[in-house]
Amino acid sequence: MRVVKRYPNRKLYDTQSRRYITLSEIGAFIQAGEEVQVVDNQTGDDLTDITLTQVIVARARRQATTLPRSVLAHLIGAGSFHSGSWREQIEPTIERLRADGELSAAGADQLRDLVGRSPVRTIALPGVVERQMEATLRRMNLPSKSDMLCLRSRLDDLARQLEGMEQQKVKHKDNV
Repeated sequence: MRVVKRYPNRKLYDTQSRRYITLSEIGAFIQAGEEVQVVDNQTGDDLTDITLTQVIVARARRQATTLPRSVLAHLIGAGSFHSGSWREQIEPTIERLRADGELSAAGADQLRDLVGRSPVRTIALPGVVERQMEATLRRMNLPSKSDMLCLRSRLDDLARQLEGMEQQKVKHKDNV
């Protein structure tokens, strides 16, 4: 697996080739069948999903997308796909587009091939946003959702311990 570090200045450093790279190069690695992981250099957070999304957006800016809007809308509407269900979720859309004439038979086969060989195991758009928010809050030295959940859990543990101590105190009084 190729590991890419993302620095605060948004530069991407490929640890394998030991040089800075671009989003286009990450896209080329993926197309060549390589698995890529992008991590925040300071925090170690996994930024792979958000970076792959940026690769898609960068490509769409440079060239007209080959995917019909309905496919893109389906991707956004579904929110997340897991490799096992990816094909089952998108196959009906591919068939409908082919039947409606929006996608040629060759285009449908190309899209099926792309879906079948995708090295990305999970595309989780809501998770990407949440991780991005957590990283932003951490950089601003503000508590994140996970920090608050951890704090709540610790408070619950302390409350249980306090209740146990109070019960022991009552039992001790009763025995005296």
